Amino acid sequence: MRDNLLKTYRECPIEIRRQVLTVIEQHEAELTVDFYRQLMAFPPSAVFLDHEMVQQRLIQSMRRWLLDVFSLSAEQRVDDFLAHQIHIGTVHARIELPMYLVNRGMMIIKSGAVRHFVAALDAEAGRQQMMEGIQFIDALLDSCLTAINQAYLEQVTSAEKEAHSLRMQTSSLNLSVECERMRAELFDWFRELLTEIGLHGSGHHCDVHCSPFALWVRHKATFYFPHSKETHEMTEMLVRLNEVLATLAEAEGKDQSIILKKANDCISRLSWHMDGLIDHVAEEQNSKDVLTQLLSRRFLAAILQNEIRVATKNQERFGLLMLDLDDFKVINDTHGHDAGDAVLKKVGETMLHAIRPTDFAFRYGGEEMLLILTNVTPSELANQAERLRQAIAALAVPLKDGGELHVTASIGGALYDYHPDYERTLKLADENLYRSKHEGKNRVTCG
Repeated sequence: MRDNLLKTYRECPIEIRRQVLTVIEQHEAELTVDFYRQLMAFPPSAVFLDHEMVQQRLIQSMRRWLLDVFSLSAEQRVDDFLAHQIHIGTVHARIELPMYLVNRGMMIIKSGAVRHFVAALDAEAGRQQMMEGIQFIDALLDSCLTAINQAYLEQVTSAEKEAHSLRMQTSSLNLSVECERMRAELFDWFRELLTEIGLHGSGHHCDVHCSPFALWVRHKATFYFPHSKETHEMTEMLVRLNEVLATLAEAEGKDQSIILKKANDCISRLSWHMDGLIDHVAEEQNSKDVLTQLLSRRFLAAILQNEIRVATKNQERFGLLMLDLDDFKVINDTHGHDAGDAVLKKVGETMLHAIRPTDFAFRYGGEEMLLILTNVTPSELANQAERLRQAIAALAVPLKDGGELHVTASIGGALYDYHPDYERTLKLADENLYRSKHEGKNRVTCG
């Protein structure tokens, strides 16, 4: 993307670039208004745009974006510029803005910019000058759209993988059972091979590549575990096993025993790699933090996106409580990490006891926790935060030396305001947590 963007600038004469920029500077307000007028007239856009949002925030953002796009000239700004386009694509994915709306919006900008550029050309301007300007506008905006859409797809793919992993939580046992069953198939195949050799002196009819185990590795293991070293090494080990068995037909007596021992070693290695895959099942499809038994942060995006859909549909509001244990580093430094782990475990138990069946509790990172409280009012959010603060302050965590540890927590709360990007609500909760810390700790700040 970077090279294409630089190529677009370098191949366009500087006079043309200046003419295009002048046109954009003169008409950026008109282009922005026309952009949102056309988009808001398109019914599918209504979910993502309203008049107040456009007037208060989006118009200024679009005007800045237009000027940034067409005023980029210094090469050192290219990386920052592309990073901004990637950020835009990531936000679009996070709020689940359909890609066809993004593409439609870019077409509106492109046609408007071309229209104003052509209208601004004087009568003496030649066809070559006009075509160079149009091509520059087209290529530049296409580069932006490519960066935005690539980031969009990467974010959507990542979120869908996590959501799929969370949905698969209930079926992780099935995949573990399947791995065990395929290991049994491997051993059955080897027993058949030994029987064939015992009866006929060779194993011509026991082609490993046609065995159920090898077919499973080829088609399913590579799908379930595409990036695991176990899958790669099992594929190589099957090739090795086939090479070993290829020498069996010509061998007799002692040589045959040596070959079968090598084959048995390959089978043992394959079984050992299957253990690794089963461990992957437990690791990848377990949605909970082992220590606290709270949900893993990697599922937060999928759950928040779902809560936004539910809240928007039912005109409800959910709340976030971000919690940080006060002076937790002092606990670790003074009493050791085992004591710190005991505190985290106890706080996790307290949080799970405090929430309703419809709420979600996450370990957000280190000594930070996060609660999603569904369908709450501002007062309910603040009251729940205060109850949780008091419950944590009342904890007595036993130490190995017979003593007790007491801990407090600072909490920041935020209520969902129907903005489609959940990062806005997370940021507000984090800012309120900072206020609780700054104003003395062991307190609640909601807003």
